[in-house]
Amino acid sequence: MKKLLIASFLLISLLASTTGVASAGSALELIEVMNHGGGPTFIFRVVGEFSRSELDAGFVSVNNGDDYPLYCAQVGADMVVCHTSKKVGGQDMVVGFGGARFWVSVPEQVICSPVYDYSYPDADSWQLQGNYCTADVEEDSQVISYYSPYWGSYYNYYYYPSGVENGGWENPGSGYYYQ
Repeated sequence: MKKLLIASFLLISLLASTTGVASAGSALELIEVMNHGGGPTFIFRVVGEFSRSELDAGFVSVNNGDDYPLYCAQVGADMVVCHTSKKVGGQDMVVGFGGARFWVSVPEQVICSPVYDYSYPDADSWQLQGNYCTADVEEDSQVISYYSPYWGSYYNYYYYPSGVENGGWENPGSGYYYQ
């Protein structure tokens, strides 16, 4: 009887030690780092739910010694998206979030703009050819060489921040245009 009581006590102790209060969320991996118009974005695969204070506890420590906060939101049961200052673009850094540290290189900011040409086969409107992406600041009348899949060749396209008015065609707005 004494052995049964001891075995029962051990079994109950073992079960009690494996169950308990739910733990806080933790980051498993950094899935993606990108730097588009809104600044650097970090996407984490996570386990668990994060409190507001845990979401606010992330940081970025740039190789040059500057530190910046992360602004994070849990967007799914297994995903957290964080943003930080545009100043960290093009630098190496440590990103700390959810109890983990990740060494990353954030690319320079990438700006993508549409490229328009005359519509094919009838030239009666602007037709989107694709997007041109660059880390450079786009300037009025800047020229690029771009392959038009509709016209089947490379042509020069010029950047116009307000688009182009052309004989009553609808102006799609800023982008690169064939002229």
